[in-house]
Amino acid sequence: MPGTARPRRRRHCSRREFLAGALLPWCLGLWRRAARAAERLPVTAQVLADRALTDWIAAQSALSVQHLLRNVSPSAPIERTVASAHIAPERLELARREAARADGRIRFVGESVIQKILPRPGSVAAAAMGRPGEPDYGFHWVRDSALVMRVLATLESASPATEAMVYAQRLVDFIRFSRELQQSDSPQGLGEVRYNLDGSEDILRWSRPQLDGAPLRALALISGSRLSRAGRADGCPRGGCPAGQQPA
Repeated sequence: MPGTARPRRRRHCSRREFLAGALLPWCLGLWRRAARAAERLPVTAQVLADRALTDWIAAQSALSVQHLLRNVSPSAPIERTVASAHIAPERLELARREAARADGRIRFVGESVIQKILPRPGSVAAAAMGRPGEPDYGFHWVRDSALVMRVLATLESASPATEAMVYAQRLVDFIRFSRELQQSDSPQGLGEVRYNLDGSEDILRWSRPQLDGAPLRALALISGSRLSRAGRADGCPRGGCPAGQQPA
């Protein structure tokens, strides 16, 4: 009828929208509203199943953030031992120069090479160091770290001041670390795939170059900058609200 407002169509949060990062707060809000609505429905097997899924998503989201932060700016030293045959032929000379340094970051012992790595703030481990015989993902991948930072930027914009400061510091450390990586002597330049967590060049065999990392890093930081200008969910500017001041 003329003059009658049309009801808003209920939207669903697709997996693609959730993974896009920028819609993470909206998706979580939709799920929370759905959970509150489900509490008012008659209890049926389907309602119980929906509640269980919603509770699992909430618990898993918190656990995922906890484990993600554990691998951002890790502090535990790493000692990696691999067969020297795994050194990339074009990086063997680099490995020998590093082995000649007084700090002993690389040592050749028989048919093996041992690396001692102290992770730097801003580095992002793709995974925690596994047990012997398990795949080793204890590197800073340019592509993977960019995706992680996009999520952290979204979490910062959707979090209250105290929690947001934790994410903001990780972002600042990542920017500084990335700037140093851009100035490294890697022959692959911006096509370098991964670095050691201390910022040194990876000497092991890998598929190089890969050209998606640097663009994804730029997109992540652009997205973070836009979210920062838009303000956080509590209305406070970046860095938090002063004590006693009400959010805008």
